[in-house]
Amino acid sequence: MVPESEAQISRQRTNLLEEAAACEHLARLTHFRPEREALLRRAEMFRREADGLEISSAPSHALERPSWACLAEVRPAFQGRAMRAGVSSSV
Repeated sequence: MVPESEAQISRQRTNLLEEAAACEHLARLTHFRPEREALLRRAEMFRREADGLEISSAPSHALERPSWACLAEVRPAFQGRAMRAGVSSSV
């Protein structure tokens, strides 16, 4: 496995932290406990993964995720409840 460049690691770490921030933002928008807890768990997972990236041995698959990955797991419930509450869930 070829070590990744420092710039790639930095981009991966930034993307993971952005995913964590997105999950935390969505958690603040919902008042439904199960969805909020799921989003906060995903945010913590992204932060741990970002903290674990090392310049010398970051896995190349670390960021092969679509944007807003945390929303994909809770979107059906969040979207339906948000629409009923009059909150837009579009990102």
